[in-house]
Amino acid sequence: MILIILVKIILNGDNEMIKVNLSDEVMKEDKIIIEDLIKAAHQDAKAKIKSKTSEELSKSTNEFGIPGFKFPL
Repeated sequence: MILIILVKIILNGDNEMIKVNLSDEVMKEDKIIIEDLIKAAHQDAKAKIKSKTSEELSKSTNEFGIPGFKFPL
């Protein structure tokens, strides 16, 4: 399987966008397609941060003897 990343968004822990990478291939697309790809990449990056934060908080709460506790995000 070949995976080509057309748009890559990097967010910090506060969900602030700190970098946007667009591949040369994506620049050949129509403006509306590029906008949709950026939006989708941003949503994906936010979901990954939320998931990773929840995972790390769960690890921390388990260390304090609170298994299964999840912080609301």
